[in-house]
Amino acid sequence: MRNFTLVPQYDQPLSLTKLPKVNLHFHADGGVVSPEVFAELCRRHPDRPIPKQPFNIDLDEDDLREKGLSQENLDRDPELRRKSIFGNFLKKYDPVTHFIRDEDDLELVTYEYLIHCAQSGVMYVELTCSPEHFKEDHEAYESDSSGNRTPSTPARERSIEYHRFTDTVVKAIQRAEKDFGIDARILMVLLRHDGVERCQRTLQDVIANPNPYVVGINMAGDEEQFPARDFAALFEKARRAGLKVTIHIGEHISGELMYQEVIATRPDPLIAACLSISLADDDPAFFDNNIEMEYTETQRLLGRTDVEMLRFTADGIRDAFCSDKLKVKLRAVVELYSVWSGLRD
Repeated sequence: MRNFTLVPQYDQPLSLTKLPKVNLHFHADGGVVSPEVFAELCRRHPDRPIPKQPFNIDLDEDDLREKGLSQENLDRDPELRRKSIFGNFLKKYDPVTHFIRDEDDLELVTYEYLIHCAQSGVMYVELTCSPEHFKEDHEAYESDSSGNRTPSTPARERSIEYHRFTDTVVKAIQRAEKDFGIDARILMVLLRHDGVERCQRTLQDVIANPNPYVVGINMAGDEEQFPARDFAALFEKARRAGLKVTIHIGEHISGELMYQEVIATRPDPLIAACLSISLADDDPAFFDNNIEMEYTETQRLLGRTDVEMLRFTADGIRDAFCSDKLKVKLRAVVELYSVWSGLRD
């Protein structure tokens, strides 16, 4: 692999100088591409056209004109604003992902993200990975204000096949664990809008290529047009194979429809009948956030102490899909931090 590191290397693993955190929701393809890493990918692949303002998901005049909307439309209809901005995010996401063209790129973006997590006090990350994004025959789609979906990004010039995709992400995880003491596991994504057949293909790849770092599946995409009930058999198949399951929910729907999604898929944290809240940063380059900001802002808004903020970390550990053995290790760090904070105070 070509040597490239954006942040300095450290010999020390995670310490107790920062509040210990977990991050259970992060997209390990386009989501891990920070602006700095994107600049390196552009340098590596000068033949690709660089998208205009790749991480800006706000709607400018060109975007509004393309969608047949005006700022007044959005001001009058908050739901239309939400859907339009989310649609613009999806439109920007895939062109960035297409700059990850080979295993070197994939290892780079995954490793660099885990470095930044470790330096923010994150002990454990669940990387939401979309192997279908890296298939040669995959096309990205976007939705207009009426919900009609059209191809937005052409198919990739070159595939990263499933086993090579998984091996590369695992290699980056193992490097980060060795260098910084951070642990990570993988949830493979089933993309609703690719249809049941392609989701079946992804799930079959996961089942046919077992890996201890791949601990579950996560369904993403438009719940409104592709309801979870159409994929319920795939969730049961995943469970029989020993995989945990979860879903993206509430990005396109609300209320009763969200309840129906839960009933159809029975995601594992809900099966455990626990009410818990953990914090995550999802796609920080696009949403202008990071996991440390999420903890800091939540602490400010709720007026919590550092030790009280450990509740969010503890909930995250409980809901994580990793092994019980790893959870014991993570809980030990939380306990040590709590004791250390008491001594410090």
